[in-house]
Amino acid sequence: LFRSAMSKLEEMVPLLTAVISAIALLTGYVVQKHQEQNEETLKTRQEIYSDLISNITERNEIQGRIEMSPEGLKATSPEEKSQLYLRNPEFQSNEGARTRIVALLCLYGTDKAVNAYAQWAAEETEPNGNGGNLGELILRLRESLVSTKITENEANLAIWYNRKYLEKPAPAR
Repeated sequence: LFRSAMSKLEEMVPLLTAVISAIALLTGYVVQKHQEQNEETLKTRQEIYSDLISNITERNEIQGRIEMSPEGLKATSPEEKSQLYLRNPEFQSNEGARTRIVALLCLYGTDKAVNAYAQWAAEETEPNGNGGNLGELILRLRESLVSTKITENEANLAIWYNRKYLEKPAPAR
């Protein structure tokens, strides 16, 4: 009886080996595809976040040029300034690109990234406000991609290179 059972087990070893090998191969394939998909999603997010920040900084440059133009210097009311932006083709093109980028952000971005942009946009459009904090937006986008220890002030210092963002003022020389 024992020999009969051992004989049947020996006959099943190649079949069991094939089944175990197939399961291991399939599991490895699924894990690899999942990793590739995660890497592709991360790459897509990085591109979207980079495009968004580029769009915002370009918008800031355009706004600066409009505000320093002779028409911009003459404009006194928010409505007059708003009309200058609306008539500027470069500004309109930038806004069109931002609409596309924000749609991609909503599609591919993490909840944290979408919320960070929504907060920045709300601050940016507040009347009589200081505008959105670009360093904070960049930091929140970064946090949605990788673990980071960078602070908001460090991000702003890197962007604007302005002493007001230093944690501790540098000693006088």
